[in-house]
Amino acid sequence: MKTLLFTVLATVLAVSAKAQNSDKPIATLEQGDSTQVFEGSNAFINAYAAAASTGAVIRLSSGTFLPLTTEVSKSFSLYGAGFENDSITATNATYVSGKLALISCSNVYIEGIRFSGGILYGDYNSNYNITNLTVRRCRFNGISSN
Repeated sequence: MKTLLFTVLATVLAVSAKAQNSDKPIATLEQGDSTQVFEGSNAFINAYAAAASTGAVIRLSSGTFLPLTTEVSKSFSLYGAGFENDSITATNATYVSGKLALISCSNVYIEGIRFSGGILYGDYNSNYNITNLTVRRCRFNGISSN
């Protein structure tokens, strides 16, 4: 009886641990009292598309996400699991595999993400404003103006 109980408990713990260590990237979108969950490499794109124009919070798990396909124009906060792997907490980094284009936005907060394509801001042909942009604990492979 003890062996059966131990086997069942060990199986439940193993399945639970595997579910928590899934390789599928996850993004959550928090708006007011509502939270939506998006899965897969395009989860960041889908969470941003579903976000209201102001006040949304998007949290990205560790893993690799596709970059936004549009310029950032909403006011939101974006949190990742970190810009590099952390062996102490056994947390892998959050990667966005492309650049982040900031053309005309305000009140944007970004923390804990590694952008492989860098960050693009502004536009040569127009006078777009970027105000109240905060970037903390991130890594970019270049910063440039368009």
